Amino acid sequence: YLRDFRTEQCALFTQHKCTQHRPYTCFHWHFANQRRRRPLRRRDGTFSYSPDEYCTEYDETAGACPNGDGCPLLHRTSGDTERKYHLRYYKTNMCVHASDSRGLCTKNGPHCAFAHSTADLRPPVYDIRNLQLLTSLKNCYTVVESDLEEGRSLGNSSHGSVESFLSKAANWVDTNFVLGGYKTEPCRRAPRLCRQGYACPYFHNERDRRRGPRQHKYRRSTPCPQVKHGDEWGEPSLCESKDACVYCHTRTEQQFHPEIYKSTKCNDMQQMGLCPRGPFCAFAHVE
Repeated sequence: YLRDFRTEQCALFTQHKCTQHRPYTCFHWHFANQRRRRPLRRRDGTFSYSPDEYCTEYDETAGACPNGDGCPLLHRTSGDTERKYHLRYYKTNMCVHASDSRGLCTKNGPHCAFAHSTADLRPPVYDIRNLQLLTSLKNCYTVVESDLEEGRSLGNSSHGSVESFLSKAANWVDTNFVLGGYKTEPCRRAPRLCRQGYACPYFHNERDRRRGPRQHKYRRSTPCPQVKHGDEWGEPSLCESKDACVYCHTRTEQQFHPEIYKSTKCNDMQQMGLCPRGPFCAFAHVE
């Protein structure tokens, strides 16, 4: 299913004979912006394209990228199918919608990317780089906690850079620090040079940006009706109220809203005992 869903064009549609066009429930793609690339996990443990970081050059209307199918970043296809049906996310979380008498999703039908029973759940597949990042973060936190417990100081000049790194890491371990600062400032790296995705605490474009809850009083965790239509998040610039809007403008703003943040258990921690998002996960890692 993951190998073939929406990766080939519908032959019947080209002949104007597909009966699953309206509503669009066809297994194959009809227009280029519905086309999805097959996600592959290479022998070295890396994915053929990121499950989290979107390509800024992908044309969402034409369904084309100047880097072709070899682009290492996620393409924002119609329905966000490259992300939802990626090895990393497909069927790794329960669907919020009910099942009908046939066991199909009442909203998304037979092609729902979420699980409708415990038997339908599948363990996530991780990129080796995410696992390595998680290991390095764990090691870093262990050192920080050890230093705090023993009361040792890293203030001498030979450990200056280490102290700076550990100090920053210690700040990001604090959930209050994450809630206040995650994705609220622009990344200082040049465009397309930062490959950390959600692991980078700074935003890379307006869809990645989050208004700081202390500076901007959007008190509702509800999506802005001018920005989100159905399951799709549009450009925050579509909202006439801009930063003064009382609703959420991005998925990140909603997940990291004080009313929602850490209110639901992390599925990765429950199933795998680890989470590649580390301190930047919006879900709870403890009971």
